[in-house]
Amino acid sequence: MPDIRKLEEKQNVKKLIRALTHADKDVRAESAAALGRIGDSRAIVPLIKVLKSDHGSVSGNAARSLGQIGDSAAVPALIQMLNEGDEMVRWHAAWALEDLGDVRASDSLSIALGKR
Repeated sequence: MPDIRKLEEKQNVKKLIRALTHADKDVRAESAAALGRIGDSRAIVPLIKVLKSDHGSVSGNAARSLGQIGDSAAVPALIQMLNEGDEMVRWHAAWALEDLGDVRASDSLSIALGKR
């Protein structure tokens, strides 16, 4: 099992991205969170791919990390997540979109937040 803390300390983005496909959902969730803290844009596409994980902790951490990385390429996938998944995943997607500050998300955020 990969040691996510050590990989994060070494900023080993490649191995953290690889860990997003690990069999253990906790490893996947922690990898997603670590990638956000590192903030490397190489993680954007892999994080978008795990947004639809069947585990809320993985999807939620992926969404938040996309907001932390700050690349607007994630906006369409995050907007889609506002209407999918469990409530916590939707909130993480909303927070990420707020972090990104992209005007394309304004209407979708207003509608989603009105659904609370």
